[in-house]
Amino acid sequence: MYYGTTYEFLVTRELLSRKTEQVEISIDVPQGIRSGTRIVCPRTGHQRKDGTLQDVIFLVEEVPHDRFVRVKDDLFMDICVPWVDSLAEQGGDICIDGMKGEEIVFPLPYPIYDKSTEGQVLVKGAGMPIREGRKTVGRGDLIVR
Repeated sequence: MYYGTTYEFLVTRELLSRKTEQVEISIDVPQGIRSGTRIVCPRTGHQRKDGTLQDVIFLVEEVPHDRFVRVKDDLFMDICVPWVDSLAEQGGDICIDGMKGEEIVFPLPYPIYDKSTEGQVLVKGAGMPIREGRKTVGRGDLIVR
């Protein structure tokens, strides 16, 4: 869903004559597509009584990622950072691998007085591709917790 892809399927359809034939369907899954999106392949299914062909509809389903959780166009990632006094005093940078394998570096906002280990950092433009119509118009954000 991040990169987009093309899938090819062989569909067996039944004709009015009770014969079957195989039809090759090629569907484009654009980058940034969301789970629940329907991709319609018109006139590729079984033949109806009036001689027309039914549509075949593919429903896009997201497969969970091992490091990221998607919420709309944003990605969430949980990391565990140990409490180190030197980081609390001087701060530091965190380096993670993004979805494309690129290195993302951002400052770690360690709390100075409170040893709370909860917080989040917003990395602009490091999330999923944002689609408007048939075009990619930007990227969501990455929220590191």
